[in-house]
Amino acid sequence: MHRIACFGFLATPPIASPLVHTNSNTALAASASFRAYQRPFSFEGGDMAETQTMCVGDGWWATLEHEGDRLYVRPYPEGDQPTPALGLVERLWAAIDERGVRDVVLEMDDVAFLPSSLMGELVRLHKRLATHSGQLRLSGLHEQCADALHITRLDQVLPTFPGRGAAPG
Repeated sequence: MHRIACFGFLATPPIASPLVHTNSNTALAASASFRAYQRPFSFEGGDMAETQTMCVGDGWWATLEHEGDRLYVRPYPEGDQPTPALGLVERLWAAIDERGVRDVVLEMDDVAFLPSSLMGELVRLHKRLATHSGQLRLSGLHEQCADALHITRLDQVLPTFPGRGAAPG
């Protein structure tokens, strides 16, 4: 597995590469096939939370930030058109389980469209966390995504909040 330290931007590889990015100052390994996306991240108050970016499915990436007993996950599609989000739960669950957290907040700020496959994956992740005494919350939903959750009544199952700071903890 390649490991890349990123400072100020996230370098993302082609989807086929099993790459995980981390903000730790460990050794760098890179190849010419990496593309850099200007996806800035910062750490408030000088505290460095464990932050990692990983491929979570064909055409889907997520930035994971572990703070205390909570994991913030910020999924985003690779391009402008999101692809089906099949398999997203399995890869996310592996990362969640590895950290031993059961309180997960999905920061949906970068998801402008909620395909049915992603809604299904959200329900699967909610159920997986619930069977392990955990909970899933959504924050930063675009209006169109919030409407889709309301129409399908998933907003009654998946608690939503305007932003990270509004999610109770």
